[in-house]
Amino acid sequence: MDSVKEKKKSSSGLIVLVVILLIGLLATSGYIVYDKVIANKETKNNDKEQEKIVDTSEKEEVLDIDNPYIQSLYYKVTANSENFSTNWMFPENKDNIIISEMDEKYKMNLVGINLRRDSELYVSCSDVPEKQETSYSACLPGSNTYSTKKIAKTEIERVYKDLFGKNAELDTSASINLRQINVEKYYYVASIDAYVLYTLAGGGTTATKKIGSLTKAVKINDEIKLYEELAITIEGIQQPSEKYIYTFKQDDENHYYFYSLEKE
Repeated sequence: MDSVKEKKKSSSGLIVLVVILLIGLLATSGYIVYDKVIANKETKNNDKEQEKIVDTSEKEEVLDIDNPYIQSLYYKVTANSENFSTNWMFPENKDNIIISEMDEKYKMNLVGINLRRDSELYVSCSDVPEKQETSYSACLPGSNTYSTKKIAKTEIERVYKDLFGKNAELDTSASINLRQINVEKYYYVASIDAYVLYTLAGGGTTATKKIGSLTKAVKINDEIKLYEELAITIEGIQQPSEKYIYTFKQDDENHYYFYSLEKE
């Protein structure tokens, strides 16, 4: 009887030992599977996520400032002049300007420096209002001129959207200055759906010159940034220079439009 009990105890102990060994084996196998498969997969996923973060970071590419396209962007937003300021088109405070929020009269200054002379046609002075703003005349009194120039509204809209983006909306109430000294302006005349040139008698000069030069160009993601140094002369005396950054953004048609101007 005692022998039977001893055998039962021995069998029970063996079963317990086997169960413990099986549990240990399963635990070890589970750890190996986790370490080699699951953990490794998580590591790879984390690596992929890290790669995504790196891919979306800003990448700066230095561009050639003598590249014709870069030059064309720069001269869209700066006046090509040696006698007057090359940035007269903008507000006096240029510390940080979002172009879409800029007053329309300054936008139209930019339109003015981008007009093509071959888009001008002639119109009889008798077909348009004689004066604008009381002092600008279609034909100056006492002159032998009986016609003035006009530019189709569609051409002005083309230049406007080229500068400010395809979704920009032209405001015809703003006149277009052609030079820093406002002796000539284009005004919209609804009766002929065109902008007509009006002239102010007299003229003048300015004692302040601000001449800019392009010093650097970089591409960051969908933006091109142009860096300018502005040499300033007042009454013939050289002043400390100023630095500005012109930013152009790329739209969904790969066209770069003028986005912002900021002081560096």
